[in-house]
Amino acid sequence: MTQRDHKRYDVPIRIQVLIPSALCLAVLFVALFWAAVPFVHEQLFSIKRDMICELTETAWYLLQQYQSRAQSGEITLAEAQWRALERVRAMRYGPESRDYFWILNLSGKVLMHPIQRDLEGTSGLDITDPYGKRFVEDMVRTANDEEDGLVEYYWPRPDNPDVPVPKLSYVRIFKPWDWIVCTGIYVDDIHAEIDQITRRLQFIFLGCLAILAVLAIWLSLLSRRIEHRRRDAEQRLAAGERQHRTSLENMVCGFVLFELIPDDSGKIVDARVIQVNPAALQITNITADPTGLLMSDLFPDTVHIRMAEIEEIIPAGFPFREEKFFVEFGRWFEVLAFMPQPNRFAITFTDITERKNSEDKIAKELSLRQMLIDQLPCAAMILKKGTREIVSCNQIARTMGAIPGSTCYITFDGQNEPCPFCRAPESWETGRPQRIEVEHHEGKWCECIWISLSEDLYVHYIFDITERKT
Repeated sequence: MTQRDHKRYDVPIRIQVLIPSALCLAVLFVALFWAAVPFVHEQLFSIKRDMICELTETAWYLLQQYQSRAQSGEITLAEAQWRALERVRAMRYGPESRDYFWILNLSGKVLMHPIQRDLEGTSGLDITDPYGKRFVEDMVRTANDEEDGLVEYYWPRPDNPDVPVPKLSYVRIFKPWDWIVCTGIYVDDIHAEIDQITRRLQFIFLGCLAILAVLAIWLSLLSRRIEHRRRDAEQRLAAGERQHRTSLENMVCGFVLFELIPDDSGKIVDARVIQVNPAALQITNITADPTGLLMSDLFPDTVHIRMAEIEEIIPAGFPFREEKFFVEFGRWFEVLAFMPQPNRFAITFTDITERKNSEDKIAKELSLRQMLIDQLPCAAMILKKGTREIVSCNQIARTMGAIPGSTCYITFDGQNEPCPFCRAPESWETGRPQRIEVEHHEGKWCECIWISLSEDLYVHYIFDITERKT
């Protein structure tokens, strides 16, 4: 694990969780205020605008009904106009039914105003808002030029006549009578709704912050235990890594870990050294660290042989042990090969050249001794000191019952313990030959001789002297 990883993992879990969550919440909150709130404002404004247009249509159709009744002669024109004005005067909509309609004519005269009746019968062309805008004149012009449209100005609310506020009015001409039907909404109502939505969003944001605070407290308690366990695990892992590294460095046998390199068909064609212990360098007499090098770089003449051997070992899927002579080093090694991970190949090896040379020497000596004892005219056996186990014997000894691998006393006498006359221990201790004549079974006499050959072996000769004795 790198130092950067340690620094990253040292940050408490509660911080790792809460900081991204708080940032996401802050970004969401900013996005709501910068994007969502203006969008909602525009949508509300559009909805209100469409609403007053549709409501004006209702009043306009009411005038049309009375105009039709006057045309049919059902009522007079004056009565139709009077009834229409009174019906429109009574129409209300909006919160608490505070919004209303009023009617002008094309000359700017106020025909009906349900709130300020003192304006009825007067010309509204000279009426201005606090900023000097002649909005009635704009209404007449809009209705006369475009038949309908919107006009913005300032006008006091019915419940607060001393404070003018922004207002948006929709006007539509009723041509049969040259009347203008008007209605409007107060813009600050939309702002009030936006403020209400904003306050709700603020409460939601504060609620989320409160939840995050509770979560922080809970995570603070939980993360202490988790971090403690994590640190314990990291310490155990670090201790394991140190122990593994120490074990590799102190191993008597060599250790090399390879990364296998296949070709496009999947066949292993090379291997890269990724780890090697000091014993491996010492055993192989390699002075430079081979980590990172390819086997083809180290042993270009024999790499194909080693890759073929690896290809044979991989399908088995279990450790493989073998004693091999490596021409690269001119030495014998006892090799244990295994795959600790997929695409990883490891070997441990021990130099057994001296043992193999000793075994070869012993084998040659035994072969020579066997050849010599085969030429003797008496029974001859080579045995192990202490156990009296027969290592080899000549044909005469075999005819007498000698069996390599068995003991001499079981072979000849069928006993479970050495013969009482055996002088083999004296020859082992003194290193001098021991000789004795003894009467054997069925009146046969034998001359037995014991001679020490080495630290582990001795030779036992048996001569038949029955004729001489009789």
